[in-house]
Amino acid sequence: MLRWFVRVMFGLVVTALLVIGTGPWLLYAIGLSMIDGRPSHASQAPVASEEVDAFWRRLRTPRPDHIDPLSPHSYTLALLRADQRALEPAGFVAWPIACSYNVDHLGDHRAMLAWHLSGAALTIWLTRNWTTDELVAKAVELDNAAAKARAAATRRRMDVPANQAR
Repeated sequence: MLRWFVRVMFGLVVTALLVIGTGPWLLYAIGLSMIDGRPSHASQAPVASEEVDAFWRRLRTPRPDHIDPLSPHSYTLALLRADQRALEPAGFVAWPIACSYNVDHLGDHRAMLAWHLSGAALTIWLTRNWTTDELVAKAVELDNAAAKARAAATRRRMDVPANQAR
């Protein structure tokens, strides 16, 4: 009886360690498999320092020298701890890129679980496969495009012709 109990407990411990060790990587692989392709780099790779500084000011966070890559384990741990600061600054830069890409390249982006899992996986992938400069350049490009879209929407609401708006 004792021998059986020890074997069962050993099996449970090994199973738990396997789930803890491979679970986040399995979810990462599933999340990436839901996305068609990967995002392209920014069309203008070297971004002016003034634009980068303005981008970080809009985020209300200091400009980092380097963005550390995330791993499925670090991302999962930050979520379990409800510690958003553990994902900074990588999350500030990579998440908007992932969301922007997923809008057009995620099979079923209406499913909330698929949206968040693929977004998290792509955020991790971006921090692991792109340099800090590439991430920031793409984030600045997306931020500038969003600002132009907001300005155009404001002009339309105010009914001001584009040639008269500044």
